[in-house]
Amino acid sequence: ELGLNLLRLPVNWSAIEPEPGAYNDAYAARVTEVITACHAAGVYTLVDLHQDAYSKHIGEDGAPLWAIVPPPDELLEGPLDDLADRRTSAQVLRSFRSFFDNEEGLQDAFAAMCAWLVEQIGPAPGLVGLEIFNEPVVFDDSKLDAFHVLVADAVRAVDPDLPLGFEPDALRNFTDSDPMAYPRPFDNAIYAPHHYTEVFTTGWASGDVERLRDSVAAIATEARIHGAHPLVGEFGNDLDAPNGELWFTESLAAYDEHNLSWAMWLYEEWSQDAWGLYDFVDEGGGPERTAFREDMADLIARPFPQAIAGELTSFVWDGDSRTLTVTMT
Repeated sequence: ELGLNLLRLPVNWSAIEPEPGAYNDAYAARVTEVITACHAAGVYTLVDLHQDAYSKHIGEDGAPLWAIVPPPDELLEGPLDDLADRRTSAQVLRSFRSFFDNEEGLQDAFAAMCAWLVEQIGPAPGLVGLEIFNEPVVFDDSKLDAFHVLVADAVRAVDPDLPLGFEPDALRNFTDSDPMAYPRPFDNAIYAPHHYTEVFTTGWASGDVERLRDSVAAIATEARIHGAHPLVGEFGNDLDAPNGELWFTESLAAYDEHNLSWAMWLYEEWSQDAWGLYDFVDEGGGPERTAFREDMADLIARPFPQAIAGELTSFVWDGDSRTLTVTMT
């Protein structure tokens, strides 16, 4: 009803492969059910191999316990009030280092898991791609590129045509550019960086529209260098921040200007309440959805050209006059 037609669906390695080589059929079946249900409602699904701070056992979500190398000094649970500290903790950073060095064959196991998952969910109507790894922390583009190729080769052996999404190093969330961008050595790729200009530092207190728009323009440029379709895989800000509404307005206008696909993070607030479409309360029995955020819906519900018989040049939405202008050949 809001005109959204894409779900970026996070799934976790820890749920897919809780023990080495022991894949969870029921979990894959549930993912397939979600993809199929979304398609019935006119919504496509991009499945996202998600992680935050590497693993739920030392951070928030991601890898299973057996894939933490070396074993963690301390196992952690919720609440996540210390998530910022977890992201930069010694055990999280060394886990990323071990993974991207492929110690104990961690990347090989990950690639095999991705291939198995695609084989299970691939027939589902509405599946438009697999995003390889959310917000990688590697600090070495050559290692990250080798990892993307490894996973792509494994997945393409199962499904040669499935589009594959990849992200730059998570540092781009703060630097607003990926200066090491170069063509990725696999076809049918989706370049899916995140856009959070100043969100994690000041909430965009500066209101610097040019910096925000430069970040979006850089995404379009980086995608051209990669030879990949551009998708802003995550973006968002707190509407209660001083410039929160302006951040959304300017970002969405810039995405349209550069013909970028996008997926807002996130539309239901199960934790870390900030910028979704619903308020939630938790009175001890778990979170429950309450009020619909009309102000947020007014910002993100916008028309766009979904199919073009020709080549799209540009499209612009004027929210005040409620006018969509599309230029095409």
